[in-house]
Amino acid sequence: MAVFSTGPIENKEADGLRETVRVVVRIVNQSSFYAAARVDGYVLKGTRELYAVESFSIGPQESITKEYFAELDGYEFVVQTSGEGAEDLEVSVWGKNAANLLTASHRLVTEENRQQAGNSPDNPQFVEVVNNSAENPVTVRVLNSFEDPSVGVTQSTAAARSGRFFALSTSQIQLFGNGFAAIEILNPSDSPDTLSIERVSAGTAQNTIIALYFDATLVVGGTPIVPVNSVAGYPRPSNTECRFTVTTTDPITEGQLINTFVQSGIGGIEIIDYEGRFIVPPGNNFFILLTNSSGGVSNASVNVTWSEFPLALPPFP
Repeated sequence: MAVFSTGPIENKEADGLRETVRVVVRIVNQSSFYAAARVDGYVLKGTRELYAVESFSIGPQESITKEYFAELDGYEFVVQTSGEGAEDLEVSVWGKNAANLLTASHRLVTEENRQQAGNSPDNPQFVEVVNNSAENPVTVRVLNSFEDPSVGVTQSTAAARSGRFFALSTSQIQLFGNGFAAIEILNPSDSPDTLSIERVSAGTAQNTIIALYFDATLVVGGTPIVPVNSVAGYPRPSNTECRFTVTTTDPITEGQLINTFVQSGIGGIEIIDYEGRFIVPPGNNFFILLTNSSGGVSNASVNVTWSEFPLALPPFP
């Protein structure tokens, strides 16, 4: 078994930009045997906390490229290898910036012939990946020329595997004729994490208008809803405060309207995939408002999924 580590990488913003927003890990098997690898990604924020995990096999003469979320002030990636072909694996780790370009200063590779030093199944040793820079370059055999690596793990998958992906459901509710239902997902101002909204889905039995808002105000009390961690039995709770209400008058004021969807006929199911592109920083909220545009009572339900990461945003101009 061999263990490769980037060591701690500082990735704080400078002039509102982060040097790396994605981390690319590439592993090449130069042997005639199968090997296995496990990639662990850690966020460094005073503590070292696992946020990305992936295990996979690598065939003979195969090259595998994986990509991971890295909009973090500090991170570390560790690659563990095993199997008959493990002795002939080479590993590189790169940063990619917001323009999808490789970040030279966050380029780390295995130094030629250094990979195997001191490693055995009975006595695995820590092997440090060598940092390459313009001032102190190192010679490597491969892994320094690829330009367009494929995506291995989405942000939502990485969040789920690290216990940071959550789901909320109102279950079945009844809307009054021409009535309303509002669902609030609040990210408190003291929350250490930023929310990335993945999906909103709503099912209704009658004509309904579905509107999504940032930072609206709920003018009536609501019933609390506890989000569920997508890892069964995992003890990490969501940082959010969530509630919903059903009323005969519009229960919200103000707010920034994001999207509006108007159903016709006999209602149906609306699925809105944001894939993490709508962000809720600490001190902000996300609202779903249903308006029953029919005169009769209507059954409905709302479901929302999101991830929670310590994502630092660029400063406002």
